[in-house]
Amino acid sequence: CLAESFVEQVASSSGRRMVFISSRMGSIQFNRVGGGYAYRSSKAALNASVKSISIDLLPRRILVLAIHPGNAKTYPGKGTIELAESVDGIRSLVARANLEDTGSFLSFDGQPLPW
Repeated sequence: CLAESFVEQVASSSGRRMVFISSRMGSIQFNRVGGGYAYRSSKAALNASVKSISIDLLPRRILVLAIHPGNAKTYPGKGTIELAESVDGIRSLVARANLEDTGSFLSFDGQPLPW
């Protein structure tokens, strides 16, 4: 896993955070429309990995989060929220998160998401 390559650098940093960009489409509980098999399964796998990494790194006091960036307007005519809103939300969320949040799956606005 690529994250393992950075553990020592993160452990020696002042922030001690690993953040993974996921998607609500990786939530099995939220899937009510089907489709998107490859994308959904890849994000579900990422979420499972984030949860496991968070458990493994908790003794080293490294915060690990999976974050859904929202349906950001990354392409013309696509998305429902401005890219800056997504980025600002993620930055704020990461800044205020603590070890009690480790292993969480959250939306950019801080709302918990089901696995």
